Amino acid sequence: MTTLTTSSAFGHPETEPDHGLDNETFATLWAGDVDLTDLETFREATANESDLVALAAGTDIPLDEPPKAVERWNRADLETFPDTDHTRSVFPVGAPRANGTYLKDVTVSVFAVQPSTRALTNPERTALLVPTEGVTLGTTDYRVRVPADDRTGSRRSTWTLVDSRIVETRLLADGELQARSNGDRTVRLAYDGLDTGDANVVFTLETEVGVELSVLRERQVRRCRTVVINETSGETERRCRWVWRSDHETVLETVTVRDSIEARLYSLAVSGQRTRYPDDDIGLSLRYHDSWLGYKIASGEVNGVWRFYVARDPVWDTLATSSESGATTQHSPLHPLQVHAYPFEPGPTTDGPGVRLLGTDGVRLAAPDLPEHVRLDTPPEVYETSFEVTTRAVGEPGRGDWPRVRAHGLVRGVGVSSDDIAYSEVALHRSNLSLSIVNVTRETATIRISLRDAALGGPIDTSRRVEPVYLGSRVITTDADGLATVTIPRPAGGVTARYEPRDWWQVQGEQAYLGDSETVYVRGSAIDGLSVLYTGGVPIALFLLGVFLIDRITNWGVWPPWRGL
Repeated sequence: MTTLTTSSAFGHPETEPDHGLDNETFATLWAGDVDLTDLETFREATANESDLVALAAGTDIPLDEPPKAVERWNRADLETFPDTDHTRSVFPVGAPRANGTYLKDVTVSVFAVQPSTRALTNPERTALLVPTEGVTLGTTDYRVRVPADDRTGSRRSTWTLVDSRIVETRLLADGELQARSNGDRTVRLAYDGLDTGDANVVFTLETEVGVELSVLRERQVRRCRTVVINETSGETERRCRWVWRSDHETVLETVTVRDSIEARLYSLAVSGQRTRYPDDDIGLSLRYHDSWLGYKIASGEVNGVWRFYVARDPVWDTLATSSESGATTQHSPLHPLQVHAYPFEPGPTTDGPGVRLLGTDGVRLAAPDLPEHVRLDTPPEVYETSFEVTTRAVGEPGRGDWPRVRAHGLVRGVGVSSDDIAYSEVALHRSNLSLSIVNVTRETATIRISLRDAALGGPIDTSRRVEPVYLGSRVITTDADGLATVTIPRPAGGVTARYEPRDWWQVQGEQAYLGDSETVYVRGSAIDGLSVLYTGGVPIALFLLGVFLIDRITNWGVWPPWRGL
């Protein structure tokens, strides 16, 4: 067992772009690292930087989608794993290790699974979401303890290392072999064809290391022979001496070690409804039973409640190096990055002048706690998951084409196009609400309400549709003829009715309507008198104004009209 001698080693963030990333992309990938809070230091450090780089220096930046740059970084960063020989083993502190008689600190570590997103759903639950096809990155190392030679006494042994190698590293998904790699200390092993019916999957990197040693074993033995001293008398003498007898032995040993990470297989299967507004705008309502991002069309895009940030994996902040003399720790040159999804406090948003968000629907969950030093806004207590997202998009009048839609999940590359979305189409018409006065008394007014389909002219029976018509504060139900008659206390002025149908995406198997309203004035009231005065008085006043202006211009002397009276 190797004992780690811990030095003062902590994770240190990268400060300069690397691995081919531009400055702005690089700056957005380090949420949770130390931000510049001193104003003078901030100004000096960002004096020559772009606005985005300067912003990232002082806070963390929410991202609208998982950045592809994370995978590029991790692939390149993996290659910075330190070189070693058989006398040293390098591994992140806490990595699984195994020891044999001669093989020591045999280790393997999962570096990253990509593409992937760790979803922070609520305070008690996070999940690493991975697609059904992806790549697992990892490192492996070992060292060999070659026994010391023994050159004293009557038995001697001499040890020689013949060969040592990583025999094989295997990627298993729930115990099923996915891929293998021979002899590499850094591995990129692909998996595919996993079944999303099994929601959870355990990825295991399994490394087998072998060593071959040769030992020359020598021991002293006494060799005796009889020597004839006198051939005539036949006298003999037994003479003995010590000699070394040697044997060569080959020693083989293998050690296997495993590191695992649990993930949840993530795919996207979106269903939806769509409709065409009377002005040719398009209504889209898409739904998935799990967390997803949103969708894009030609006129804009809409995102639900989820946003993203990228942070380094702190497990890799410190590397240990073990040798025969012990182990030390040092800052790690490797900083694997992980995409995280979290609920965004402003909630769902749209981007583009041609898209308007109508609503979202989901379940209410407690807002998660972000890791320490990640400065991003989450809902203060609870949030609503955006399982369903509904928008109205500007359409092209007369075209009649449905827009091409691309829905996106929380994992980069996971999405579906229009051809893969199961749509149901909803017919949407204008409604026509009209009011007429049937009877007026000193105390009451009887009003008839008519509600009809503005496109087809047919009646709208709200008793079957469970949709309200409001007359003032009263709820009115129209019959099979689209009519209703109601007597109310005589109003002081006008009375307004409004039809509030269900949202079109909530209508199942029925005609959907847009709302309408109408106001009627009860004759004989004060407002009616003002209405008559306004109707007749305005034209007369305009006529007199015209006469006055003409008289002033022509000096005809016709103003005022009553001059000759």
